[in-house]
Amino acid sequence: MWSGRRVFAVLVPVALGASLLSGAGTYVVRSTVPEAGGQRSSGTQPVVASHAEAVAVTPKRLLPKVPLSTEGSYKFIHRISKTKPVTWDPCRTVKIYVNPANGPSDAVSLVKYGAARLRATTGIDFRYAGQTKKSQKRAMKGARDGVWVGFHTESSDRTLAGATVGYAGDDVDGATKADAKYYKGAVVLESETFKTLRAYRQTSIARAIVMHEFGHIAGLDHVNDPHQLMYPETTRDQLTYGGGDLRGLALLGRGTCRTSV
Repeated sequence: MWSGRRVFAVLVPVALGASLLSGAGTYVVRSTVPEAGGQRSSGTQPVVASHAEAVAVTPKRLLPKVPLSTEGSYKFIHRISKTKPVTWDPCRTVKIYVNPANGPSDAVSLVKYGAARLRATTGIDFRYAGQTKKSQKRAMKGARDGVWVGFHTESSDRTLAGATVGYAGDDVDGATKADAKYYKGAVVLESETFKTLRAYRQTSIARAIVMHEFGHIAGLDHVNDPHQLMYPETTRDQLTYGGGDLRGLALLGRGTCRTSV
């Protein structure tokens, strides 16, 4: 394991069955994306004013489904049912932005690489969309179908204290529980770790950390299997997605498209 640092994603599972139901069929869920400093938004995200106002559409997948050709351990963060995970909408492009401030000189290339791997392994159109100067809080306000990536230090974000080198989280919404989808997310990476990796040309380790956190963005949880990249610690023996990771990511890419907007 490199320098004893540990990859750990701080996530609060959404209790979909306990989400708030208010007004004329308005379905809302509370934010699960940690803000800088480890604080989580306490606001709610209204989805539609009423079910009667939902507009019927006939969406189509943007990319083909990824074949289920591998085996191994995987675990989903959020589930709609025992066998059905919460997923991103495969009929929408998910734009990934990076704020490179305080990051290493290769911050953009790392995010581009992670986005490309996520797109290839899920069959969902995760796409690098450019740089942003927005903070996590500003970027997440009102965002849809987007992921913010940025770099903080231990002193500026207490969630990164100790051995933590990154964390990630998604928000979930839906007109009904069965239609629940991820719709925005954030990844925070520990600045000094990535600068050190860049200085020592440890690109493969830096990429592995980004891929691990992007795995959380897709919907994968940690597994107790060191042969998978979603194992809570990054080691030199596992620097890319394992068989279980790949199967889980492919399954997360097989969600249904939204039937209303």
